[in-house]
Amino acid sequence: MENATTLAILAGNNTHCQSFFAVIIDRPMRYLFLSLSFFLISFSEYSAQSPIEPLDTAVNTKYNEINPVIHPDGKSIYFTRANHPENIGGRKDPGDIWVSAWTGDGWSQARNIGKPVNNAKYNAVVGFSNDGTRMFLQNTYNPNQKTGPGQGVSVSTLKGGSWSEPEPVNMRYFYNKSTHQSGALSADGRIMLLSLESYGTYGAEDIYVSFLKSNGEWTNPQNLGSDINTAMQEMSATLLPDNRGMIFSSNGHGGFGSMDLFYTERLDDTWMKWSKPENLGPAINTNGREIYYSISPDDYAYFVSTQNSEGYGDIKRIKLTRDDPAVKAKAQAPELEEPESVAEPEATAMVEGAGILEGNIVNLKTGAPVDATITFRSGRGDGEAIVVNSPGEYAAQLDTGTYRVEISAKGFMQMEEEVEIGPGRQTRNFELSPLDVGSTFTLKNVLFQRGTTRLLSESYRELDLVARMMKENPSIKIELSGHTDNQGSARLNLQLSQDRVETVRQYLIDKGIEAERISGKGYGGSRPIADNLTEETRKLNRRVEFTIVGD
Repeated sequence: MENATTLAILAGNNTHCQSFFAVIIDRPMRYLFLSLSFFLISFSEYSAQSPIEPLDTAVNTKYNEINPVIHPDGKSIYFTRANHPENIGGRKDPGDIWVSAWTGDGWSQARNIGKPVNNAKYNAVVGFSNDGTRMFLQNTYNPNQKTGPGQGVSVSTLKGGSWSEPEPVNMRYFYNKSTHQSGALSADGRIMLLSLESYGTYGAEDIYVSFLKSNGEWTNPQNLGSDINTAMQEMSATLLPDNRGMIFSSNGHGGFGSMDLFYTERLDDTWMKWSKPENLGPAINTNGREIYYSISPDDYAYFVSTQNSEGYGDIKRIKLTRDDPAVKAKAQAPELEEPESVAEPEATAMVEGAGILEGNIVNLKTGAPVDATITFRSGRGDGEAIVVNSPGEYAAQLDTGTYRVEISAKGFMQMEEEVEIGPGRQTRNFELSPLDVGSTFTLKNVLFQRGTTRLLSESYRELDLVARMMKENPSIKIELSGHTDNQGSARLNLQLSQDRVETVRQYLIDKGIEAERISGKGYGGSRPIADNLTEETRKLNRRVEFTIVGD
């Protein structure tokens, strides 16, 4: 028992240590020193690192301190503090930007930088221009940016010792449907990493990259791909000074706690191929949440942890060694230039084997843009859902190949169509039919075995769309109509069309639609929409339709 107590003290709070000692604690003492020697060798890499230093109470409080960013002069730290009574919106304010200066002996009492940068919504720093005079922001009051729940990216300029009114950053296809957004700017000011739930997401928040173009605009955010992004959350990525290494936080790559910090290296200029993410280890990651990694000019790494904090998140730092990837990357960093003088990077080129499909989604009758969700499904059955980020506009970067496109919008008939994605940029517009009383829709893919009422299996998908539409619009009533060509007996064709209507009606009832909402009638070959001279035109006449008769 005495030996067990000693080992427990040595292990401390390290998860790996605790697991190790749990194995050896009951073994004979003659194995103990051999095992302990092995332990010390195995974990010497961690003990050699500098200790973690929580910033003092001038910065860390009982409130949530997150997103630390060191000014390029190395003399001040900007961070976001949530729900503080001195925030612009008071205790209900989800986050204002605060600043603290390094005095030489410690950090000065942090102060809220106030308006016009802060408002009563969430505000945080993305990064600074290399001369420190422009501050890029993620915030929720950018009226000119097309966004999901109101987030965007803007920039404020230092004028006369004060930060100016933020102006929107021009990033054409910016979209975020998550309430979380985080980002970081490269040291040279040309590359922005953003954590968003946007086009082509693999699940929740993913990491995207955008490049500064020579005309001052920023490129469409590009997903970094499946080497980095998972079905879980990837957040708060930091690009190292060589613009190749990256540190990010994730709960989708395993680890010690709810969110861990990882290191990876870009393998080529597509920005889609990365080395296997490496956990930064128990010297930094805990069973809490580690996120928002930032590097100072004097080689300290600042990050946020919820482990043993004063409240929610606290800002901590650790002195980096010369062998740390961030320090090595600094030695290989490109010479800093003014961003405007730098041409658009080659990394913005299209990823090999991928294409961009973009276009408009409009009302078939009026031509007006429609807010919709468009999903591209590959032959594997997986899908990439895109919520149209401004009325009627969409853009998707996808691997080349054939996709089934599904489009849905409230008040419109859902549609499915097959498209071929080729390399390069293509345009494809879609028209949705409004669910107006009197509107008739042909069920093109509802098919029967010839001469019978037996539905073919390929009919189910379209009938399921009708059932879904009726569930989402519970006041709508429909009338089914069945039609045949004019070949054979008119009497038998009339009966066959009526029987097929009943088959479709029963299918919808079995899917949960109330019987009184569905009526129907067979018309045989009396209402052709094409001539019956060839088999191709006769196929058009053999159809099932429905008409909206009430809502």
